[in-house]
Amino acid sequence: MPARLLPAVGIDQFTHLMSRTCSKTKFFDSDYNKNKFVEIMRKSEEFSGCQVLAYAIMPYHFHILLHTPEKTKITDIELFRRIRILYGSNFYHCFKHDYNSYKQKSENEFNNWWIPLRKKYTDRMYSTPAFMKTVKQRYACWHNTKYQRDGVFWGQRYKSMLIQNNPGALFSMSTYIELNPIRAELVEDPKDYLYCSYGAAYAGNRKARMAVVDLVNQFNSNDCQTSKSSKRSEFNKAWLDARKWYRSYIVDVGEEVTDNDGNIVKRGFSHDQVEKEIHKKGRMSFVDSLHSRVRYMSYGIVYGTKEFCTDFMNKHPDKFSKRLRKNGVKMKKVGFAGLYTGRDLQINTILPPIEPKIRE
Repeated sequence: MPARLLPAVGIDQFTHLMSRTCSKTKFFDSDYNKNKFVEIMRKSEEFSGCQVLAYAIMPYHFHILLHTPEKTKITDIELFRRIRILYGSNFYHCFKHDYNSYKQKSENEFNNWWIPLRKKYTDRMYSTPAFMKTVKQRYACWHNTKYQRDGVFWGQRYKSMLIQNNPGALFSMSTYIELNPIRAELVEDPKDYLYCSYGAAYAGNRKARMAVVDLVNQFNSNDCQTSKSSKRSEFNKAWLDARKWYRSYIVDVGEEVTDNDGNIVKRGFSHDQVEKEIHKKGRMSFVDSLHSRVRYMSYGIVYGTKEFCTDFMNKHPDKFSKRLRKNGVKMKKVGFAGLYTGRDLQINTILPPIEPKIRE
């Protein structure tokens, strides 16, 4: 069963989201379909006020690292702008026409119409579940209409995992998501895969580049943050600096994993590629155990420092055992910055089970 989405802790919420299609059919098989999903995701992001920090659109599923900020009030003008982005110009003009018509009536009539309608839209903003509902619903409707398909599109409820607002936790989660295309052997280098945030950033997408710069700045304790109002020259310099730093780390953590016999367990960059990239950048090797966290990243429910995880687990006692709430769950064999999760995943944390040899 997929993990249920739990309430946010604190002001900001960072969540790893993953959802699969309903069958083995590759609903994201074509570039056109992937582009359409990214388009819907970006429009939903702009409408909701959330921020997509990282994403990867795979043939059967997708991953999104979403930042949901504290809910704030927005003006009517801002509401109109967001509605136009999500619903298009035709809907916007009809909506604006109705607004102006009611504006000419009495104040009481206008309020009776406008206040509940406005609330209907604003309640969907700054909300992780509402963002996911919008993305999945709009893409499923588009896909079923275009391909004259009936029935359920998504296989099950999406999985979600709460991520602490911790630079190490956010950075390692983003690199895990970015490396999905190379793990699945879709490309030899994730920068060549246009349907993940890393590849989009290399291709020139400003939003994807902003997310990379912000993640790197947080990880390096750099107070400089990007914004839509940043000057082009300043932003380009920030992107180039972040790109070099991020590149060396994502290649390092994306090294392929082999068993004792040299068989590839997890696809990735070859050892020679990693060493070449490290020496080219003049860096020492990053913690090489990071690439063994797939199950933790997908099933841990909550991810961060011990204090963050245990506090969250104690606030939701019905979701965790007393032992876990008391001691926390330290990630086995992949200790990085002392991070913890909310589930004790002791089996197959690194390698798949080895089949017993049968003696003849």
